[in-house]
Amino acid sequence: MQHPRHAHAPTRWLRAIVAVAFAAGLALAATGTAHADISELNDCTTPQYVVFSSAGNGSDVTRTVYYRGASAPVVLGRNPEGNRNHAPGHLQNCTRNYSGNPDQVQWLTFKLYTRNWFGTPNEDHLAVAMRAKFRNLSIPGSESYDARGFIVHRYLGGILGERYALNVPGVQQQIESLGASADPGFFRNDVIYQIEAHASRNGVAYRATNTATGQTTDWRYHGQLPGDVDTRGTGLGFVVLCPTPGAANCGLSPGFNVYFWDISTGWFTP
Repeated sequence: MQHPRHAHAPTRWLRAIVAVAFAAGLALAATGTAHADISELNDCTTPQYVVFSSAGNGSDVTRTVYYRGASAPVVLGRNPEGNRNHAPGHLQNCTRNYSGNPDQVQWLTFKLYTRNWFGTPNEDHLAVAMRAKFRNLSIPGSESYDARGFIVHRYLGGILGERYALNVPGVQQQIESLGASADPGFFRNDVIYQIEAHASRNGVAYRATNTATGQTTDWRYHGQLPGDVDTRGTGLGFVVLCPTPGAANCGLSPGFNVYFWDISTGWFTP
C-alpha cells in the first residue's frame, strides 16, 4: 500500500513524520484535524501509526493517527477523553478478529522511534497495554483500566512487563523486576526498534530489537503473581507518561515526538 505524497511540509510535526517515514521507507500524506472523542474507545480498528508530539512550550500534546485505507492521517487531542490531567494516549477497548474465546492470545508488532524524548525533562516512560479494558475515563475519580503489557522505562532498566490495574477489585498494579537483564542504555533517540509481544489472559511475552544493530532483549515473560486475576479485555493502548514538574502535560522543553508505527495486532489460539 502506498500513501499519497505531499510536496510541502508546512508544520513541524509533519516534517518530523516525513523524516522518520523516509528512514522507514514510507511516504505519508498531509493530515486533517478532528476532535478527540470518548467514542474512540469503541472503535475496533487499530491504526497503522500513532505519533505523539509536543512543541515544548507548554502547549498541549497532539496525537496524529493514520488508519489503513484512509485518505490522510488526522490530528487528534492528547487522549480520547480530552483530559489534560491524563497522560497522552491512544486507547481502544476492542480489536478485530477476537473470537470470544478467552484462551486466545493477542499478538502485537510495531516499530518505535523517538526524537528528543529519552534523556530530556519530559521522559518518564512509554506504556503499551494489551488485552485492555478502559472504563469511566471521563468521570474523575472513577477511571479504571485492566490490562497486561509492557513499558519502556529506562530508570527501571529498559523494557519490562507490567500488569495494569486501576480500580480493579482485589488487583494491584505489578511491574516486572529485571534484575541482571536491566539495560537502561538499550533505548536511545533516533533509533528504530522492532517490538513484538503476545498477551494471554494471565501473562505477556515481549521482546525489542534495535533494527540497525540487531541487538535484542530476547523474549521475556511476565506472568500472574499472587493475588492477580485473569485479564479478559480485548483492547489496546499506546501511552506517553511524563514526570513532574511536566506532570501529564508533557510540555517541557525541548519538544518531542514519539512514533508508534507499522502497527499490527490480532489473535490466535495456542
